[in-house]
Amino acid sequence: MMLMPWVPVFLLTRTTFIIDKEALREDVKRWRMADLMELISESKNVLEILHDFLKDEPLVRKNTLYLLKELVEKGIIGKGEIEEFLDEIIKASKDRDERVALQAVELLNVILENVDLDENDYDRVSHALMDVLSSGRAIISEYAAEGLGVLGSKVLAIARKVVGWLFSLIAGSDKHEVQGAAITALTEMASKSSHGSIVSEIFAGMADLLESDDSYVRERAMLSLNRIATRRDALSERVIKRVLPKVKAVLNDDRLSQKASLLLARLEASDETVPVEESVRKALVGAEKYSVEDIEKLFEQEKHEIVAEMARTNPEALARVMELLRSEEKSLKLDALWVLSRVVDHLTPDKAYSVLPTLGELLRSRNAWTRTTVAKTLAEMFVLYPGTSKFILSLIDTLLNSNDPNDLRAGLEVLAEINKRLPDNSLFRAGIILLAPRLLEPAIRKVILSFLAEQAEHIPMLDAETLEYLGAYASKAYSMASPDEREVLLILLDLLHTLKSGGEMHEP
Repeated sequence: MMLMPWVPVFLLTRTTFIIDKEALREDVKRWRMADLMELISESKNVLEILHDFLKDEPLVRKNTLYLLKELVEKGIIGKGEIEEFLDEIIKASKDRDERVALQAVELLNVILENVDLDENDYDRVSHALMDVLSSGRAIISEYAAEGLGVLGSKVLAIARKVVGWLFSLIAGSDKHEVQGAAITALTEMASKSSHGSIVSEIFAGMADLLESDDSYVRERAMLSLNRIATRRDALSERVIKRVLPKVKAVLNDDRLSQKASLLLARLEASDETVPVEESVRKALVGAEKYSVEDIEKLFEQEKHEIVAEMARTNPEALARVMELLRSEEKSLKLDALWVLSRVVDHLTPDKAYSVLPTLGELLRSRNAWTRTTVAKTLAEMFVLYPGTSKFILSLIDTLLNSNDPNDLRAGLEVLAEINKRLPDNSLFRAGIILLAPRLLEPAIRKVILSFLAEQAEHIPMLDAETLEYLGAYASKAYSMASPDEREVLLILLDLLHTLKSGGEMHEP
């Protein structure tokens, strides 16, 4: 084996190594992963030292967990080696440093995907993931939910135990992060399980959630039902008959009606009375005729609905769509964006995170359709995958502080779309506080006024202090505004005056 001068090993014979622990630690810390994996594949003795690194500083712990994840994915280590590390990995999943905890949960998920553990070890991992999920630690909980879904789909005994616990968690928690992660875990389990009884049990439980008083839970349940319904053959007819009336009961709900119609079309494909677009109905029955290799041809034929249905039911098709989203060919990129916008609820958390940078670039497009489609997609991700919020909020902040009117417009579109989906106006209020002083900037004043006019219905819901703050800057802006801008400012000032003098005021 050829070794570079820095490699922390001295070769004595073909099979004997003396390991320089400090040099190895430095390599872990400096992210020399490819070289480390090659080294470990030559000598498994190196693994013994990694136990010590899992007790080291956070950066070393995190990188060591990542190294183990790569070793598992590439098949360099297997069940025997994993069992030696399992206690330490489980402990790391509860680490106070979120980077370490996240890497540990990701490693557990990779182990579940690639290694067959003993029943006792599966049980230990399930308890660890349940603890993480119930903690509500945003992105970490989402990854734990994904792992529980995989675990429940592999081990029937664990699925039977976890399903009831997850539904109890949804009912007993008032944290949307926890409820959302629990719904994700159940959905992942139902989507992958080979046991029809588990799929049907979860499907029936999700239908019960349509009667929840919490709009967030109802919407998440409807998204889950649509995803599980792509496995209609795994559902019992008894459960379908039980679910249908509950779905029909929400057809008049503005926020649920479109997805309820799609769900009914999946469950009752032959019923022509179900209110759903004809192109969607054809896609539901036509998607199975095509393969992943046909996707680009389907785009050329304007059969995007069929590709969307393929992406919902075939992981390989979804992977191809995500690949095309990064294409250099603009038409393919936009075709993929259209499909992605229709299947956001069929992503896993890691897939959602992986496309955020590409969506961030597309959001700055001068094309109105592209910008609006990305804004709606990001808003859906914000609600479905709380771990995306940090990226999305940072993106909004950057765009709202931009001097480029197009960037500002893009940021405002995302803000408006997210605000539609939130149960309170906290994000809208934060946006108003940031935007109000910018009414004094001539180059972007018109963009901000257009946004305020479009969002006028939400202004009365602001607290008195924020209304006062907005009014002060609107008054200052009036003296320097153009005639067209003054018309809008007058309407805004009149509304603010009405709210202050006699309208309903909302305290923060």
